[in-house]
Amino acid sequence: MTALDATATRRPGRSPYRLVAALLLIVIAGCGGDRRQVDICRRALSVLAEDSQKTDVTGAGGSTVAIGYRDATMTAHRLQCRFEDTPNQDGMPAPREFAIDGRPLTPVHFALLVRWLGLELPESLLTADQPVTRAGFSAAYLMQALLNGLCGGAVLALIAVGYSLVYAVSRTIQFAFGEIFMTGAYLMIILTVTLTGISAALGGASALTLIPILAGTVAVAAALGWTMERVVYRPVRRTGSPLSMVGAIGLSVFLQNAVQLVQGSDNKWIGPVTEGAVVFYQGGDFTVSLSRARVLALLFILVTVLIARRIARSPFGRSWRACAEDQRTAALLGVDVDRIITVSFVLGAILAAVAGLLTVLQFGEADFTMGLLIGFKALTAAVIGGIGSLPGAVAGGVLVGLTQALWAAYFDHAYQDVAVFVLLCAVALGRRSQTQPP
Repeated sequence: MTALDATATRRPGRSPYRLVAALLLIVIAGCGGDRRQVDICRRALSVLAEDSQKTDVTGAGGSTVAIGYRDATMTAHRLQCRFEDTPNQDGMPAPREFAIDGRPLTPVHFALLVRWLGLELPESLLTADQPVTRAGFSAAYLMQALLNGLCGGAVLALIAVGYSLVYAVSRTIQFAFGEIFMTGAYLMIILTVTLTGISAALGGASALTLIPILAGTVAVAAALGWTMERVVYRPVRRTGSPLSMVGAIGLSVFLQNAVQLVQGSDNKWIGPVTEGAVVFYQGGDFTVSLSRARVLALLFILVTVLIARRIARSPFGRSWRACAEDQRTAALLGVDVDRIITVSFVLGAILAAVAGLLTVLQFGEADFTMGLLIGFKALTAAVIGGIGSLPGAVAGGVLVGLTQALWAAYFDHAYQDVAVFVLLCAVALGRRSQTQPP
């Protein structure tokens, strides 16, 4: 019998090659560890080393997954993720330790990472003899989340005030403010890069560097606001048609695509303009702090409130309130309605652009699509606070900022935007029930 005949008469399923292949697949699957453990380890790496380049994923035996990666300088590192032998109550792998190059994370950093991953903390970290106690960690963690929420709320409050300024006198929502926010972010990057020579001469970033950046951003935003009102809104304002809203959406699309064509579709980055941090609390391994850039954004809540009070008490504020109540009556009493509307557009555009500037100051990043989502969030803040009310817009911005920060701190951060819009629906339903007759 020839070898060919022997092969043909061999029973199906008994091929040694198939057996070897099956064993290899089992070994390979075992080397990678539990698939869920590998997924958790990869997500942890995306937080601990954002610019990393993954090279390999291996199982180090037992319940340990190791990921080799290279950082931005192409230096090789290894992240080891150790898990408990038994899963948690939800059936998910329970992380026990994360270590980079053999150095474990501190208990607080480990707890924060586990929170970000949406997993449960092991009971070993929540006992009285550990540096992370239930009361201490919860209080410090809550304090940090509240500060982060106030910083985000400050940015949203600026845009929300712009929405309310324009809506009160025009009864239209200018969706283009989201794109003006994006334009302000790009202006921050462009002007910062342009003034790098001045920054170096001043010995690094300083308040003097930010003054021309702020002035240039305000000037361009004012021009955009004036053009928006005169070219897009005023021609259709007296017709009573919804074309003004269509024009605002068209202007939004135009600005977004213009920035994409001029600056490209890649994200733009700059280095830190302000350095250092302000420490509010320090206990054990945990430090509650904010960068100086975020503190500056936090101070703009006060600035926004002062602007709102100044507008309310100034001659422009009285004329603005008259136009918001009844434009025809205000015109009969000598108020220049066209001028009030134009100034409202200009002020709203300036506030939106300054919000974009503060965002880049905090995070150092801008992209041409960033105005869409934050524009809707700011509109949500304005509606929650009572659109047309300037103090309400500030309060709504702070409330939305706190909502998304607290949700991201204690729940899955991927759904923080959903939480904001659920809040909007709840407020709208609550107001509807109040206005309906019994």
